[in-house]
Amino acid sequence: MACHPGAKLVDCRLCRCAGENGEVYPAAATLGDETGISERQTREYIQELEREKFIEVDRENKHYRKNGSGGTNRVFLLWHAVFEGDRGQPRKAPPPRQSTGGVPRQFTAALTPAVNCRQRESICLRESVKESQVKADRGRKLN
Repeated sequence: MACHPGAKLVDCRLCRCAGENGEVYPAAATLGDETGISERQTREYIQELEREKFIEVDRENKHYRKNGSGGTNRVFLLWHAVFEGDRGQPRKAPPPRQSTGGVPRQFTAALTPAVNCRQRESICLRESVKESQVKADRGRKLN
């Protein structure tokens, strides 16, 4: 029952749009726009959710607007076993920590843009001084 993360995203969007009775009339293009994925991929995720029994799609009784346009499938949200809350056993050991080889980690505060800019200018200045010293040393060796 491992759904693709994109399918979970589509399911969340369907849940948000559903009415009190669990019905929703999604257009794949609209779902795709709202979730940032293509219409084709949205359709594939809907099929995956249907295979995994998270939703049921009524393809025969299409939903039309009052003016006759539309024609979207009706989707029913289903109760699934994953919603029961069985989360498995808690871990017995804490997650492994990265070894630093005995060297304590140093944490630094985030730099403001002005400080960051000054540091970059300082580094560039040091590099240009080094380059000019190398050029001067080369000139002395040639003479």
